[in-house]
Amino acid sequence: MITVQEAKQLMINGKPIIYAGNRYSTEYDKVQSLIYEYSNGKFIPSVTLLDKNKNSVITVSLDQVEPKEKPKAKVEKQEKLSPKKAAIEKAKAIAREYFNNEGTEEDLVSYARLQGLILALKEAEKQYDNERVKKRKQRLKRRKENE
Repeated sequence: MITVQEAKQLMINGKPIIYAGNRYSTEYDKVQSLIYEYSNGKFIPSVTLLDKNKNSVITVSLDQVEPKEKPKAKVEKQEKLSPKKAAIEKAKAIAREYFNNEGTEEDLVSYARLQGLILALKEAEKQYDNERVKKRKQRLKRRKENE
């Protein structure tokens, strides 16, 4: 079973997906579309899956599909990451949030956070460059001392 946000992400990434609605699990090439049907006063989401030969599609409910590759568990190592890697991880998290909220009320908040991230990335790049310059000066100083 996948959520609507996971279906959107799978559609954007074009990753393979597993349909487990019958006795056998079948791998499909990708999520072709996300469809909402209105029934009994509710919107019911479903996905259209494109087969491996790219010849046919099947429309199934979200509880009958799962990603081929399960998302890896997040490992919290922020304090050990370099400023550049920490900024990249933060960028990935905010970008994921932005795409998950696209078209919702949280969209503007996500967009503002994305703009803030751009500024943070520029600052992290400056820090990273400063660290590289410091390390280079230290190496040059040690070489001169060893000569």
